[in-house]
Amino acid sequence: LPFSARSLAYTSALASAYHHWAFQLLAALVRSSVQALPANQWLFSTASANDTPLRLHPELLVSAGAGGGAPTLCERTPVRMDFTHSGWSDIFFLAMDYPEGARVVNASIDICVRAPHQSEGDSSGGATPAPPIETRVRTIDVPLIRLIS
Repeated sequence: LPFSARSLAYTSALASAYHHWAFQLLAALVRSSVQALPANQWLFSTASANDTPLRLHPELLVSAGAGGGAPTLCERTPVRMDFTHSGWSDIFFLAMDYPEGARVVNASIDICVRAPHQSEGDSSGGATPAPPIETRVRTIDVPLIRLIS
């Protein structure tokens, strides 16, 4: 091979190696950063769901009386949509060492159902947009998680 072709092959191989090494370094930095906090140690020592440190606010543990049950916590959340996200689901740590790979366009989306006869700009009698994801938590005396969609 001519010198320029060999040079191109060497630089391409080096670029590829450094590219892979950079992401390995980033993963190691994230891992050490997370492991450095004592509060995160449970992330690396859980063998089952019972090992997870679950904490509830004391108000959620108070019974409402005879047959009333405990209070219910309700959280409503919009949908987060990534229009462009460079293939990454968590960009915070990526942005530290590779900011050009952490460029995103996000939108939080509330939705509503319009009546069939209602035009797009018509707000009379239509539903108000609201966060589509609703999660409720209530303490009960049996180990149960119920998911309803």
